[in-house]
Formats: sequence, C-alpha cells, structure tokens
Amino acid sequence: MGLIRGAGPENAIILGKNGPENGPLRYADEYVRHKVLDLIGDLALAGRRIEGTWWRSARTRDAYALVSRLIKDRSAWELAHVPCS
Repeated sequence: MGLIRGAGPENAIILGKNGPENGPLRYADEYVRHKVLDLIGDLALAGRRIEGTWWRSARTRDAYALVSRLIKDRSAWELAHVPCS
C-alpha cells in the first residue's frame, strides 16, 4: 500500500510546542491513540500473553526493547500455565 516510506508531513503527525503542527487530525488525541497501538503491536511480538499489573514507558520504543530482551534472555521470564475458568 506504500504506507511505510519514511516519515514526513504527509504520513506523520508533527508535534510542536503548541501541539500538532499539521492536520487536521481525525481525533484530538490521535497521536496518543497511535502510540498505544504501537505499544500493543510491540508487546504482541512476544508471541504470548504478557501478564503484569501496570506498564510505564518514558520512550516510544520501550515496549520493543522489553520484548527484545525477553526473547534474548530466557532467564528474564517464566512461562506460567493459568487454568481457564
């Protein structure tokens, strides 16, 4: 579809000091929605459900870094079998 051809004003939201500089946006919080979808996609790369009580991210690629570490370091996680109810 030609959607991934580098970032630019035509296919990215540019944030300035006063918020989005290009638009119009479809939703007031469109860039936040996009980042949440990125997070879900990065966590899905683990191939299994990740159970935790909360997630805090300071940078956009934190979830990708987490999944990369989990894949590389088997000692950083354990597989738990949770019975279905």
